[in-house]
Amino acid sequence: MSSRLTGFISTVLQFRTRDYGMEWCKLKLVLPGDAQFDPNNPHNEPERERNWFLEGDTSDLEVWELESSQWIDPRYLSYNTRPKRRGHLFSFRVQPNTTHVSREVRCPADKIGTFEIFCVSPNCRVDIWQNKLQPPMGLFLEQRSSL
Repeated sequence: MSSRLTGFISTVLQFRTRDYGMEWCKLKLVLPGDAQFDPNNPHNEPERERNWFLEGDTSDLEVWELESSQWIDPRYLSYNTRPKRRGHLFSFRVQPNTTHVSREVRCPADKIGTFEIFCVSPNCRVDIWQNKLQPPMGLFLEQRSSL
């Protein structure tokens, strides 16, 4: 999975929460320093499947919850067709070796949560490539007990 943010590109993320009794969720962004991509190093291309890259002013990123309870077909998703914003979740500055955590939101069992992340600055680029390898990296949803 890849996520790309610029001053003109946002990323829409969707998560299905399946577990009954695990209905409090927060988004986490984790960017370990050892996974930072260096575009000037020709020998790190094999690692391109699992890394991240920052460029420009990444001091103001925002995450919003969107009004969508159905899976979105990415072939038809555009700025004009994206779901309306429901509420601001959090803002943060991207830095290596930091974990950013949103406030908690309700995430009912067997529902789909939809979020948008974007750069506020027009001179911003955040590029994240991740796979299922451990430890977790990138943007993911963390659930906790609601019982």
